[in-house]
Amino acid sequence: MTSGDGSTVLVVTTGIPAHTLNATLPVRGLVARGARVLWCPAPPYAQHAARQGATVLEPVPRSQVRLPAGSACRGLGQVRALYRDGLTGAFGEQADHLLRLARDHRVDVLLSDSLMFVALRV
Repeated sequence: MTSGDGSTVLVVTTGIPAHTLNATLPVRGLVARGARVLWCPAPPYAQHAARQGATVLEPVPRSQVRLPAGSACRGLGQVRALYRDGLTGAFGEQADHLLRLARDHRVDVLLSDSLMFVALRV
């Protein structure tokens, strides 16, 4: 991808704030260089994504990790459950979704946060 070439970049992020917000600078840079950036953020981050110049698309199904209100991750069992239930449990559904988006929007590059394991399959 070169500066201003009009490439289409699909950005997928989980609902974890740091994982979503860490995509901000790369997205801004891609938009500034003329890329068409499509972003699938968790609903609370849709406005943030749009402010960076990205076109907001629906989030990847069942990719939004949620901690109980007012709590932190406690123990390996809870971490395992978060990975199983929130990040890898819907792998097939997530892959179908990303493949459809890549095809429908003629995506050149897929940029994912480190917890979007499904991106490895697409």
